[in-house]
Amino acid sequence: MRYLNIRKGQFTFANKTIGPVIESRIILAGKRFLQWTPNGLVGERICYDEGHLPNGWTLAYDLDLELDKVRYRLTIHDGAIQHGLKPYIAHLQFRHARLEDVVTRITVEDSPRGYPALKFELMSGVSSFS
Repeated sequence: MRYLNIRKGQFTFANKTIGPVIESRIILAGKRFLQWTPNGLVGERICYDEGHLPNGWTLAYDLDLELDKVRYRLTIHDGAIQHGLKPYIAHLQFRHARLEDVVTRITVEDSPRGYPALKFELMSGVSSFS
């Protein structure tokens, strides 16, 4: 599994810059609780119920994407879930569509909070997932 990061407004893998936009189907691969300190990640637990978020922890979603026939994982948390992915999933449900059945454009956007925000948009066409 290759893990995507976001650096300077771009999706990256290792030292390769992919760009600010990805178009792919998204598979929700899992949910975790993460515990952060100023020194970085110090703990993680599998999330069985989002309603039982431990104090001082944050909810994270692991998303699987495919780019050029290579599978990547993108872990998102906090505002990317609350302000990006969850409203997008609600929009898909309104349209009677499922996240894994549609092609989604994910765009890195600047955020006034100082960390990158993600915008999720429904695309037409066929995904690279087989």
